[in-house]
Amino acid sequence: MDVVVTIKGKSFTGGREADITELCAVGELKKSKDSVSVTYEDSMGAGLEGVVATLEAFSNGIVTIERTGIMEHKLMVEKDKRHLCLYQTPYGNMTVGVFGEEVHNALTDKGGKIYMKYSLDINLGLLSENEIEIDVKAVN
Repeated sequence: MDVVVTIKGKSFTGGREADITELCAVGELKKSKDSVSVTYEDSMGAGLEGVVATLEAFSNGIVTIERTGIMEHKLMVEKDKRHLCLYQTPYGNMTVGVFGEEVHNALTDKGGKIYMKYSLDINLGLLSENEIEIDVKAVN
């Protein structure tokens, strides 16, 4: 099903004012046995043209965001858990820790919302604290 994906993100780094990003894109929603996924072109940052993102919300509470293209990674967010993910960039690769503080998933095969609050770290040193609101609506 074709959908409109609206993403609002906040990133807090080192006590500075929040970096705010917004993206609106047309994507495709698919339902499987254990998850709902949304695939869309992700151009949230300069130079990310052509990067494709797939957001997948699983029935067990885990949400993943996988990006492919010039920048590749699979971020996994789960409440009260820390996961490691490999970020591949044109400048090199790095392992990033992702600790999920909150995950609220109301995404169904008809659309819906996801809210995530998580922190990113490198070598256990805090990189940023993040909040993302994702709204998925069917295209009429």
